[in-house]
Amino acid sequence: MIYMTDWNICTPPGFSLGFEGDNEVTSLEISTDLPEGWDLKVDVEKDGQKNIIQLSRDGEVYSALLTAAMLADDGTYAMQVRGTLGDQVRHSNLFYATVFNSINAVDAFPPPLPSEFEQMEDRLTDINNNPPKPGTNGTWLIFNPDSGEYEESDIPLPEGGGGGYRIGHGLLLDRETNTLSVNAVSDFEGDNTLPITAAAVQDTVGNIEILLGTI
Repeated sequence: MIYMTDWNICTPPGFSLGFEGDNEVTSLEISTDLPEGWDLKVDVEKDGQKNIIQLSRDGEVYSALLTAAMLADDGTYAMQVRGTLGDQVRHSNLFYATVFNSINAVDAFPPPLPSEFEQMEDRLTDINNNPPKPGTNGTWLIFNPDSGEYEESDIPLPEGGGGGYRIGHGLLLDRETNTLSVNAVSDFEGDNTLPITAAAVQDTVGNIEILLGTI
Protein backbone atom coordinates (compact mmCIF):
# COMPACT_ATOMS: atom_id res chain seq x y z
CA MET A 1 0.00 0.00 0.00
CA ILE A 2 1.12 3.54 -0.71
CA TYR A 3 -0.01 6.73 1.01
CA MET A 4 -1.26 10.05 -0.34
CA THR A 5 -1.28 13.05 2.00
CA ASP A 6 -2.44 16.43 0.71
CA TRP A 7 -2.18 15.02 -2.84
CA ASN A 8 1.45 14.04 -2.38
CA ILE A 9 2.39 10.41 -2.92
CA CYS A 10 5.56 8.85 -1.56
CA THR A 11 6.45 5.36 -2.83
CA PRO A 12 8.95 2.99 -1.21
CA PRO A 13 12.25 2.25 -2.99
CA GLY A 14 11.80 -0.30 -5.77
CA PHE A 15 8.01 0.06 -5.80
CA SER A 16 6.62 -2.60 -8.13
CA LEU A 17 3.21 -3.57 -9.50
CA GLY A 18 4.26 -7.15 -10.25
CA PHE A 19 5.25 -8.97 -13.40
CA GLU A 20 4.29 -8.47 -17.03
CA GLY A 21 1.07 -10.34 -17.76
CA ASP A 22 -0.02 -10.79 -14.13
CA ASN A 23 -3.81 -10.84 -13.98
CA GLU A 24 -6.03 -10.14 -10.96
CA VAL A 25 -3.41 -11.10 -8.37
CA THR A 26 -2.03 -7.66 -7.43
CA SER A 27 -3.95 -4.68 -6.07
CA LEU A 28 -2.88 -1.06 -6.32
CA GLU A 29 -3.90 0.40 -2.95
CA ILE A 30 -3.66 4.08 -1.97
CA SER A 31 -4.49 5.26 1.53
CA THR A 32 -5.66 8.91 1.60
CA ASP A 33 -6.83 11.68 3.88
CA LEU A 34 -9.53 12.78 1.43
CA PRO A 35 -13.09 13.54 2.57
CA GLU A 36 -15.95 11.48 1.17
CA GLY A 37 -17.09 12.18 -2.38
CA TRP A 38 -13.81 12.22 -4.27
CA ASP A 39 -13.56 9.92 -7.28
CA LEU A 40 -9.98 8.82 -7.98
CA LYS A 41 -8.36 7.45 -11.09
CA VAL A 42 -4.72 6.72 -11.83
CA ASP A 43 -3.40 8.01 -15.16
CA VAL A 44 -0.59 5.77 -16.45
CA GLU A 45 1.99 6.37 -19.14
CA LYS A 46 4.74 4.18 -20.57
CA ASP A 47 6.68 4.83 -23.77
CA GLY A 48 4.06 7.34 -24.89
CA GLN A 49 1.17 4.89 -24.40
CA LYS A 50 -1.45 5.92 -21.83
CA ASN A 51 -4.02 4.11 -19.77
CA ILE A 52 -6.49 4.91 -16.99
CA ILE A 53 -7.04 2.80 -13.88
CA GLN A 54 -10.31 3.39 -12.01
CA LEU A 55 -10.02 3.17 -8.22
CA SER A 56 -12.77 2.07 -5.84
CA ARG A 57 -13.06 3.47 -2.31
CA ASP A 58 -13.44 1.42 0.86
CA GLY A 59 -13.10 3.59 3.95
CA GLU A 60 -9.89 5.59 3.59
CA VAL A 61 -8.37 3.29 0.98
CA TYR A 62 -8.74 3.53 -2.80
CA SER A 63 -7.80 0.40 -4.72
CA ALA A 64 -7.94 -1.46 -8.04
CA LEU A 65 -7.28 -5.10 -8.88
CA LEU A 66 -4.72 -5.00 -11.68
CA THR A 67 -5.28 -6.97 -14.89
CA ALA A 68 -2.95 -8.25 -17.59
CA ALA A 69 -4.07 -5.38 -19.83
CA MET A 70 -2.82 -2.91 -17.20
CA LEU A 71 0.48 -4.79 -16.91
CA ALA A 72 0.96 -5.54 -20.58
CA ASP A 73 4.65 -4.57 -20.80
CA ASP A 74 7.62 -4.68 -18.52
CA GLY A 75 9.47 -1.50 -17.61
CA THR A 76 8.90 1.70 -15.68
CA TYR A 77 5.42 3.22 -15.53
CA ALA A 78 4.80 6.90 -14.77
CA MET A 79 1.64 7.27 -12.68
CA GLN A 80 -0.46 10.15 -11.37
CA VAL A 81 -3.63 10.19 -9.29
CA ARG A 82 -6.43 12.32 -10.74
CA GLY A 83 -9.37 13.16 -8.51
CA THR A 84 -12.74 14.73 -9.29
CA LEU A 85 -15.39 16.13 -6.98
CA GLY A 86 -18.20 17.81 -8.87
CA ASP A 87 -16.45 20.39 -11.08
CA GLN A 88 -13.20 20.17 -9.12
CA VAL A 89 -10.28 18.30 -10.68
CA ARG A 90 -6.99 17.80 -8.86
CA HIS A 91 -3.80 15.85 -9.58
CA SER A 92 -1.17 14.32 -7.37
CA ASN A 93 2.54 14.40 -8.03
CA LEU A 94 3.96 11.87 -10.47
CA PHE A 95 5.26 8.63 -9.03
CA TYR A 96 6.85 5.60 -10.68
CA ALA A 97 6.36 1.86 -10.52
CA THR A 98 8.24 -1.04 -12.06
CA VAL A 99 6.70 -3.99 -13.86
CA PHE A 100 9.19 -6.83 -14.12
CA ASN A 101 9.77 -8.92 -17.23
CA SER A 102 8.04 -12.29 -17.72
CA ILE A 103 9.04 -15.09 -20.08
CA ASN A 104 5.43 -15.48 -21.32
CA ALA A 105 6.17 -18.68 -23.22
CA VAL A 106 2.51 -18.99 -24.28
CA ASP A 107 3.03 -16.02 -26.63
CA ALA A 108 5.22 -18.27 -28.81
CA PHE A 109 2.27 -20.55 -29.62
CA PRO A 110 -0.83 -19.74 -31.68
CA PRO A 111 -3.98 -19.25 -29.62
CA PRO A 112 -6.38 -22.21 -29.58
CA LEU A 113 -9.57 -22.02 -31.58
CA PRO A 114 -12.38 -20.72 -29.35
CA SER A 115 -14.45 -23.63 -28.08
CA GLU A 116 -17.71 -22.42 -29.63
CA PHE A 117 -16.10 -22.34 -33.08
CA GLU A 118 -14.69 -25.83 -32.51
CA GLN A 119 -18.18 -27.02 -31.63
CA MET A 120 -19.67 -25.38 -34.73
CA GLU A 121 -16.98 -26.96 -36.89
CA ASP A 122 -17.66 -30.38 -35.37
CA ARG A 123 -21.40 -30.03 -35.99
CA LEU A 124 -20.86 -29.06 -39.63
CA THR A 125 -18.48 -32.00 -40.09
CA ASP A 126 -21.03 -34.41 -38.59
CA ILE A 127 -23.80 -33.09 -40.83
CA ASN A 128 -21.56 -33.24 -43.92
CA ASN A 129 -20.55 -36.82 -43.13
CA ASN A 130 -24.17 -37.86 -42.60
CA PRO A 131 -26.28 -36.51 -45.48
CA PRO A 132 -30.10 -36.83 -45.54
CA LYS A 133 -31.52 -40.23 -46.47
CA PRO A 134 -35.01 -41.53 -47.32
CA GLY A 135 -37.16 -42.68 -44.41
CA THR A 136 -39.80 -45.39 -44.39
CA ASN A 137 -42.67 -43.00 -43.61
CA GLY A 138 -42.46 -40.88 -46.74
CA THR A 139 -40.15 -38.17 -45.34
CA TRP A 140 -36.43 -37.50 -45.30
CA LEU A 141 -34.31 -38.58 -42.33
CA ILE A 142 -32.02 -35.75 -41.14
CA PHE A 143 -28.91 -36.36 -39.02
CA ASN A 144 -28.98 -34.68 -35.59
CA PRO A 145 -25.38 -33.93 -34.48
CA ASP A 146 -26.49 -33.51 -30.87
CA SER A 147 -27.98 -37.00 -30.53
CA GLY A 148 -25.73 -38.62 -33.14
CA GLU A 149 -28.76 -40.24 -34.77
CA TYR A 150 -30.99 -39.76 -37.79
CA GLU A 151 -34.39 -38.21 -37.03
CA GLU A 152 -37.53 -38.00 -39.11
CA SER A 153 -38.14 -34.57 -40.64
CA ASP A 154 -41.20 -32.84 -42.08
CA ILE A 155 -39.67 -32.77 -45.57
CA PRO A 156 -41.64 -35.16 -47.83
CA LEU A 157 -39.93 -37.55 -50.18
CA PRO A 158 -40.51 -37.04 -53.92
CA GLU A 159 -43.73 -38.58 -55.14
CA GLY A 160 -43.47 -41.71 -57.21
CA GLY A 161 -44.15 -45.43 -57.09
CA GLY A 162 -41.96 -48.41 -56.63
CA GLY A 163 -39.88 -47.11 -53.74
CA GLY A 164 -37.00 -45.80 -55.81
CA TYR A 165 -35.45 -42.55 -57.00
CA ARG A 166 -33.57 -42.02 -60.20
CA ILE A 167 -30.46 -39.99 -59.29
CA GLY A 168 -28.47 -40.06 -62.48
CA HIS A 169 -28.22 -41.51 -65.96
CA GLY A 170 -29.22 -45.15 -65.47
CA LEU A 171 -28.83 -45.05 -61.65
CA LEU A 172 -31.70 -45.93 -59.32
CA LEU A 173 -31.72 -45.56 -55.52
CA ASP A 174 -33.87 -48.19 -53.81
CA ARG A 175 -35.13 -46.62 -50.56
CA GLU A 176 -36.07 -50.00 -49.08
CA THR A 177 -32.60 -51.56 -49.41
CA ASN A 178 -30.50 -48.39 -49.69
CA THR A 179 -28.74 -49.67 -52.81
CA LEU A 180 -27.77 -48.04 -56.06
CA SER A 181 -28.82 -50.01 -59.12
CA VAL A 182 -27.66 -49.58 -62.69
CA ASN A 183 -30.76 -49.38 -64.86
CA ALA A 184 -31.38 -48.89 -68.55
CA VAL A 185 -27.72 -49.07 -69.48
CA SER A 186 -27.55 -51.55 -72.33
CA ASP A 187 -23.79 -51.96 -72.42
CA PHE A 188 -23.29 -52.36 -68.60
CA GLU A 189 -21.35 -55.47 -67.65
CA GLY A 190 -20.95 -56.86 -64.15
CA ASP A 191 -22.80 -56.52 -60.84
CA ASN A 192 -25.49 -53.87 -61.16
CA THR A 193 -26.13 -53.36 -57.42
CA LEU A 194 -23.81 -51.30 -55.22
CA PRO A 195 -24.13 -50.45 -51.49
CA ILE A 196 -25.03 -46.79 -51.07
CA THR A 197 -22.77 -44.48 -49.09
CA ALA A 198 -22.56 -40.70 -48.87
CA ALA A 199 -19.27 -40.82 -50.74
CA ALA A 200 -20.73 -43.04 -53.46
CA VAL A 201 -23.66 -40.73 -54.06
CA GLN A 202 -21.50 -37.60 -54.03
CA ASP A 203 -18.91 -39.15 -56.35
CA THR A 204 -21.64 -40.31 -58.74
CA VAL A 205 -23.87 -37.28 -58.96
CA GLY A 206 -21.67 -34.50 -57.55
CA ASN A 207 -24.17 -33.34 -54.94
CA ILE A 208 -26.53 -35.18 -52.61
CA GLU A 209 -29.25 -32.59 -53.28
CA ILE A 210 -29.93 -34.21 -56.63
CA LEU A 211 -31.83 -36.81 -54.63
CA LEU A 212 -34.67 -34.33 -54.59
CA GLY A 213 -35.29 -35.03 -58.30
CA THR A 214 -38.22 -37.27 -59.25
CA ILE A 215 -38.13 -40.64 -60.99
